[in-house]
Amino acid sequence: MTSGSRNVLHGGGSGNGGGGNGGDILVSEFRKVHLPSFWQKSPRLWFAQLESEFTFYRISSDNVKYSAIVRHLDEQTMLAVAGVIERPPDAEKYQTLKDMLIARFTDSEERRLRLLIAGVELGDKRPSEMLRELKQLSGGCVTDNILQTLWLQRLPSRVQETLAVVEGVSLEKLAELADKVTDRNSNAMIAAVEAQPSQQSQVLADLVKKVEALTVQQRKSRSRSRHRSKSRQRKDSKDKSDSEKGLCFYHKRFGAKARRCTRPCTAEKTLAIKEN
Repeated sequence: MTSGSRNVLHGGGSGNGGGGNGGDILVSEFRKVHLPSFWQKSPRLWFAQLESEFTFYRISSDNVKYSAIVRHLDEQTMLAVAGVIERPPDAEKYQTLKDMLIARFTDSEERRLRLLIAGVELGDKRPSEMLRELKQLSGGCVTDNILQTLWLQRLPSRVQETLAVVEGVSLEKLAELADKVTDRNSNAMIAAVEAQPSQQSQVLADLVKKVEALTVQQRKSRSRSRHRSKSRQRKDSKDKSDSEKGLCFYHKRFGAKARRCTRPCTAEKTLAIKEN
């Protein structure tokens, strides 16, 4: 395309893209420009490219600009803005469609930062160090309020609870306070861990004492049981021995079934006592 042609490529102010007094509006030349289809992931960048072509060809017609957007939309994108395309406004059609496309396909500031810092965790870092890391990743493109929200979500729950009651301080001061709270919690945890072995030792010692006491108690119980058993055995033997005194050989051996008896013998008296 010649430079002379480029100098006359401009849109008229009538809004219909047609001819106008004082010069030809070569819209057909602009329509030969091939642009990529609308970028859903980078709508602002796509419009920057489109508007650079408007500037180059001096396109000012709202109708031509609006048409340039529509003919570069795929089916999915058109369905997302079907309301405007089916019922375009009488004025500022281009700006209306542009604003809607950007609103529909541009992630919010917070969402973009969330995707960017998805892998950032506190780990062994101090809260203020993590905040500096988040700021570096955001590139200064987000507000402190959003940054503070994302930063707090990555802090331990105890630190979050402490900071929740703090108001009217800057994000930097809040980070300093978070460092102090974290340090205090860490020291308390270390003290608890150091005290744990001695506590375990005391528990073990108490357990050993209880086992020893139980062992002694069981030994005493078994000893008393054996003593009672031996006493009964001795008593039974003594009773048997006493009852057999004065009996003859036959009655000692056969008891009441003995058919013979030799004198002296206390069988009649002894057997009578047993029968009673």
